[in-house]
This record gives sequence, C-alpha cells and structure tokens, in this order.
Amino acid sequence: MENDTGYTLEELIFLTGCLSEKYTGKENTSVRYETARQLMGAVLYCIRMYQHQDTGLPAKVRVSAGEAYQTGYQCVVEKTRETQQKYNRLIMEFKDYGNEAYYDTVVRGMPEFFRRYDARFCPQDHMLTLDYPVLRRLEGLCGICRIAEYLRCIELEQRFLAKLPEKSVWEILLEYHPEYEGLFINLAEIVTDWFMGKMLTHSGMDVDKTDVLEVERRLQEGLQKLIEERFGNDQEILEYLGLTVHDFVVLQKNRRKDF
Repeated sequence: MENDTGYTLEELIFLTGCLSEKYTGKENTSVRYETARQLMGAVLYCIRMYQHQDTGLPAKVRVSAGEAYQTGYQCVVEKTRETQQKYNRLIMEFKDYGNEAYYDTVVRGMPEFFRRYDARFCPQDHMLTLDYPVLRRLEGLCGICRIAEYLRCIELEQRFLAKLPEKSVWEILLEYHPEYEGLFINLAEIVTDWFMGKMLTHSGMDVDKTDVLEVERRLQEGLQKLIEERFGNDQEILEYLGLTVHDFVVLQKNRRKDF
C-alpha cells in the first residue's frame, strides 16, 4: 500500500491502531490482516483528502498526521453529504431513455451506495461497479471522490440530453442500434456522434484525405457552434462532449479503410 502522504509509517500505524480500537469497540485490539489493510487504507484516504483540499493554510504549514486525518475525515463526511444532496436533486428529473445499465446504475445503485458507504472505516470503497460508462476516466479515483465525479458526469449528460426533444433522443438511439436498451453504451456520446456525423456530411470534408488533427479541430468548432446556438453556450457541456471527438474521428477513418 503506497504511502505518498509525507507522514512516517510509524505515524500511520499509530492512527490505524486508534481506528482499530473504534472498529472493535475496544473489546479486542487485534484485527485480521485484511481488516488492518482496510483501516490503513481509510487513514491514507482521509489524509489525502485533507491534503487535496484548500485548507487556507500557508503552503509550508504542516499539521500533525492526527490533525490531517481528522480534518480529512470531516472532508469525507461533508463531501458525502453534498454528493447525496446533488444526487437527490438529479434523480428528480433523471431520464434513462430506456437503457438498462443507465437505470440500474443511477436509479438502483446510487441509493444503495449512500446507504452502505462507510466514511469512517472504509471511505476508499465506492462499492458500485458503475456499469454505465461515462466519458471521463475515473481510474485514479475511489470512494466518495469517484462517486462524486461520476455523478458530475451524469449531471452534464442529463443537462445536454434534456435540451433536446425526448423523441429525437430515442430516435437517434434506435438508429444507432435497435436493441440499445441492453447495451453498455454512453447515451450522450451516441447523440454527440450523430451530430458530428451530420457536421461531416454538411461540410463535404474528405475525411480520408484530411489529417486527424484537422478533422478534430473542425469538429470541435462545430460542437462549439452547436453549444452556443442550442445549449446556451454551456462550456461545461462542451468540454465534456469534446472528450468524444478523437475516438469519433478515429472510428470514421477506420470505417472508410474497411470499405
């Protein structure tokens, strides 16, 4: 287990021991190896959470490991509370457009996460497999940080899709695949790809003879114009949907090679 906190192993072991006492209720100070690793992971997670927050302290001020852990734990609790509140707002108008993975992950899975999440003894565990794929890479995140970023992606997708006629979204998804409901696909990406396909058609660009970076640049410009005209110039949505451009261009070039 990597220690990148700047605190010594002895300090971390001491904090893990204190957490073990809370875990066992002081009835038994010994825990299994797997549990000890879990608790050490909890200590590291909370300290890292503290270190990644804007504490308002001068850069050279170094608090004790115990203070860092306690402050980090409070940050975890607060982030969990804020994330659950955001989820409660999101779910009020959430639309899954018939996709099973989308529904299962957001509607069924998220409430289970908030019921079971253990900020004290296992904050590093996000429990859910998050089967519905979002566009941002989340591999470096875990625990509530991963869930919070995942829900942020879902929020952006919902804002994007809600600006379109619902019937049109269904039609685009059905055009992509008649059984899209059972696929593990990102719905916002499918709809964005549809728009970019129209952009290429209207531009008359020869994708085969145009450099990848140039095609990407022109599609980014097209998305910028689309967001300005139809989505209130929402730059957060533009940044998020822009993550699809490179893969879309590569796919288009590969398809043309196959024919």
